[in-house]
Amino acid sequence: MLVCTGAIIGSVLLQMQIKRWVYPRKYRDAIGISSAEFQVPWQIIYAVIHTESHFDPMAVSAQGAMGLMQLMPQTYTELCQQFHLLDATDLWKDPATNIHLGTAYLAKLYRLFGDWDTAFAAYNAGPGTVKRWLGNPAYTTAGVLSEIPYPETARYVEKVRHAWMMYDTLY
Repeated sequence: MLVCTGAIIGSVLLQMQIKRWVYPRKYRDAIGISSAEFQVPWQIIYAVIHTESHFDPMAVSAQGAMGLMQLMPQTYTELCQQFHLLDATDLWKDPATNIHLGTAYLAKLYRLFGDWDTAFAAYNAGPGTVKRWLGNPAYTTAGVLSEIPYPETARYVEKVRHAWMMYDTLY
């Protein structure tokens, strides 16, 4: 009986370690600072990075999104101007800078839409697109986005939500 219980506990611990390997907590200092500064839960920052780049600071998408948090060039440029980052051409490669700017953008989207799922949809599809969806009664219930017409964005929101839950559960 004791051997069986030990094997079960060992199996559960191994599963937990594997999940923590799949959902790592890299860049803790930068994420902690940005989380506190912009009032974005650290689990959300990790979830977005996990979903966007799988922690590859050099990631560049086919659409041109850059870095850990996969900021589009125009968004990156606007954020650099907002934070007075001069000659910021290659700063997107710096994990702390990319996390700072990406978290600032997430916070802005959350303030704009008041809901994390809608903010995630806007992070993926763009705030203009999400505003159009919110203006269409076919996609809203009581003024809240209830249906995402882009399958890619719907999958993205689900992935971020799942990663958020995993980070919240594992840590």
